[in-house]
Amino acid sequence: MTIEEKARLYDAMVCLMKHAEAQPPRVAEGEGSLFERIVAVCCGLTGADSVAIFGPGRNPSEVNTRKLIYHILRYRAGWTFERIGERFNRDHTTVMWSVRRFNDHELLKAAEATLGFGGGECRTES
Repeated sequence: MTIEEKARLYDAMVCLMKHAEAQPPRVAEGEGSLFERIVAVCCGLTGADSVAIFGPGRNPSEVNTRKLIYHILRYRAGWTFERIGERFNRDHTTVMWSVRRFNDHELLKAAEATLGFGGGECRTES
C-alpha cells in the first residue's frame, strides 16, 4: 500500500469516527419541544439525517438543512446567533454566515407552514 493510499484510508477513518461521535445536543428544559420539532420537520423536508446535521459533515443535504434550521430559529423562534451556535457546536459567526447565505424560499415556506409559523419572507441581516 502506497503512502497516498494509507493517507486516504486514514482520512476516511477519521471522518467516519467523527460522524459516529456526532450526537444531537442536549436541550434545556422548556425549549426542547420547539427545537426538536424544528429539527424534525426540517430533516423530514430535506431528507437529512437528524443526527448527522449536528456533526462536521459538509454534504449539501446536511448543510442546507442546517441553514434552514438556523434561519427558522433566528427569525421565527427569536434565538440569538450565539444560542444557535451553542446548540450545533459552531461559532456564532458560522451561524451568521449561514443565515445570510440561505435563499431557498420554497423550502422555507414549506417548513414554516408545517411548523405553523405562517408564510414569511426569507430575511437576511446586513
